Amino acid sequence: MPVGFSQALRLTRETVKGTYDTTQHGTANELWLRLESDNAFGVRRTQGVTPIRGAGGLNRRELALNPTFAVAGPLSCHVYPTQAATLIGWLLTLSGGDLTTFTADFFDGTRALSYLGCMFGATTLTASRQSQGLRMQAQVLGMKTAAPNANFAYPPAITAFPAENPYLFAELFGGVTWGTSRANFKTWSLSVGNKVVGGNNEQAGITSVSFAGRDVDMSCVLEYASTADRLSYETSPQAALAAAAVFTKASPMHALTFNMEATTFILSLSDELPIGDLIYQGVQIGSFYDRTAGTDITFTAT
Repeated sequence: MPVGFSQALRLTRETVKGTYDTTQHGTANELWLRLESDNAFGVRRTQGVTPIRGAGGLNRRELALNPTFAVAGPLSCHVYPTQAATLIGWLLTLSGGDLTTFTADFFDGTRALSYLGCMFGATTLTASRQSQGLRMQAQVLGMKTAAPNANFAYPPAITAFPAENPYLFAELFGGVTWGTSRANFKTWSLSVGNKVVGGNNEQAGITSVSFAGRDVDMSCVLEYASTADRLSYETSPQAALAAAAVFTKASPMHALTFNMEATTFILSLSDELPIGDLIYQGVQIGSFYDRTAGTDITFTAT
């Protein structure tokens, strides 16, 4: 009887959208993701069904047309230092104005299937005092499905997965800035609103996926000990700031840096004012296109 732990997920970079690139197997562009939660990989092929009603059936459904399909769904995982450069690169790095696509080979405990031409859409990276580890929750849009590559087999070797801990919330200490260094916050998140579009033409599925813009926001909920952010937010015009977040792992030594360039603005403020506890302020920072840098956000992973 199948059980939930008999699952496996491998992501592999594609050189041509929607086409296996077997040359990437065994390289840094092949990632075995550790499936750590229920329904961690929810990408599926969904078939569109259009009913035809008729008077002959007394206005009931008589026929079903289902020639078209879509490939999409969520992905949830921790971000591990040895996988961060590849994983975050597929999320953020533009080449020729487009994002990288990848193939997702997935064994769900009963069936193995490949999802080709996948691209990261709206994604949130979060870390907090409560959850500790840096998590990535992404929406994935794909092009088509196929039988998995011959070298995809369950179970993968345990050595295929990262041996180190994921990045931790505490490793943001001293690493968050907008205008000045920030401390004493209980949550942090980076929202990457990649707009990914697919060409729905005469074929059954989409013929290609493409990047079509994004918004990038960083948010923190920090102790409300200063009025500086509210004064900045309520000043018109608001002064542009530089913002960044750096996770620094001491052992083994790794660092993950997000640089939101020099044109960020406070988009919203919210107050948490309990009577019998610490008071906090939620701050959302929006990254705007920096003409000098030629981008909205960059990252490094070492």
